[in-house]
Amino acid sequence: MNFHADVSMNQVHIRITELITGEKKEHPFWFQVPYSLGIGLGMIVFFNHLFRKRLNEEPNPLEVELYLYQENVNAYVIADEMRKLKGAYRQRDDPDA
Repeated sequence: MNFHADVSMNQVHIRITELITGEKKEHPFWFQVPYSLGIGLGMIVFFNHLFRKRLNEEPNPLEVELYLYQENVNAYVIADEMRKLKGAYRQRDDPDA
């Protein structure tokens, strides 16, 4: 919704309908209503569910991002533990330490 306010979507709709029809109308509802319905339908398709019912078994983009985030956290924890273990072995084997 902030995007629509940032780009003055109402003025954009007025300009688009003016380009198509040649008339300038302050409230081009014939363009705004299908646009709004399309935004809603696009969100349903993008996030892959309508209310609590999934449209198919594929994960939605949010689930994919959460999975990738968890994988990155796991890889970091493993790498950090390996770094600590290597540091502990170096200290144990170094007689000057």
